[in-house]
Amino acid sequence: LWQQRKLARDAHIGHFLSGSVQHRDGQWRLTTELNESETGKITSRRTVAAGDLFSLADAASRQLREDLGIPAAHLEENPDLPISEMTSADIQAVAS
Repeated sequence: LWQQRKLARDAHIGHFLSGSVQHRDGQWRLTTELNESETGKITSRRTVAAGDLFSLADAASRQLREDLGIPAAHLEENPDLPISEMTSADIQAVAS
């Protein structure tokens, strides 16, 4: 944690994200912690779950934007493109 905090502070980044991914019973689960770089304080701890990695990443991205305090109106006016639209809907193609 201290290395992440130091790297974020040295790069003048206000927050850093850490977490873990698990796969069990056909469900992917991502648990994240958003930390303030200056203090290391956890500002949010979230868990999102989905049946596929693309949906998991899309859900986590939306939650992170909210946790960073991006106004709801901005989120609605500027939605994230789903990962499958930015890369490929084929997980095998993305993995290679």
